[in-house]
Amino acid sequence: MPDSFFFPVYSGLISPEHRESIGPALWEFLWLISKTTKEIVEEDETWGIVLGGKPIKICEISNDLGGSERTAKRNIARLKEFGYIETKRAPYGEIYRVRNSKKFNKKRSAKNGTSEQRDVPHLSKRSAKSVISNKDIKDIKKDDDMIREFENTFGQFPSSIFIQEMSFWIDDPKSKFIDPEAIIKEVIIRAKEQNPRNPSKYVMKIVGDLHQKELFTLEAVKHHNAEFDAKAKKRANKNAPVDMKAVMKELGIVDDEEGDS
Repeated sequence: MPDSFFFPVYSGLISPEHRESIGPALWEFLWLISKTTKEIVEEDETWGIVLGGKPIKICEISNDLGGSERTAKRNIARLKEFGYIETKRAPYGEIYRVRNSKKFNKKRSAKNGTSEQRDVPHLSKRSAKSVISNKDIKDIKKDDDMIREFENTFGQFPSSIFIQEMSFWIDDPKSKFIDPEAIIKEVIIRAKEQNPRNPSKYVMKIVGDLHQKELFTLEAVKHHNAEFDAKAKKRANKNAPVDMKAVMKELGIVDDEEGDS
């Protein structure tokens, strides 16, 4: 069973209008909100990108909710019909995004000093736009490449917390990484050598440590890794048993038995 965690839901959804529009698709809608890992703004509208843009199969949703694929498929179609979500077909499922996402929104101050209220649009009207554009795919491609690298390396999908944190290092202005995607990829590749029990947690810890050490470029990270490997090799050699024959040969000393032969 997936780990439980808190996620916010906008109270504007609690209305007769949305109750009628969402209907039985409420659980699928909440599932998509919970799996939203980043937000993008497009034409003054905020979209929540689900699982970093990873293609999702209907069975993944139905399995988590404990229902049938037919029910999940019908409810997802309802959410698309009434404009709550948009999808784009992909080779291994569909890429989802949630309209008017507020999962990561912080309160903004209005000019009069009061907290600005954002109204939920009338989503009961069918959306004229029903697919994600190619531009959106490019916007989330960085996250998608990172996810694929993780899957190919560890044979499993990263946790939603991992995707959210890596998205922070890639997109957030507070991140000082110059080439975050390359650095994360380098960490993932090296992490495989350690065979961690929890790859998501392990990679998150290493990336955070690199940022704390102010290793903001791929070159700096690789130099740091090379120094680490050299020290590790030196320690290993120090603790390894000494091959006296090799040492004697290097010093030009011939073993008695070898000299007699």
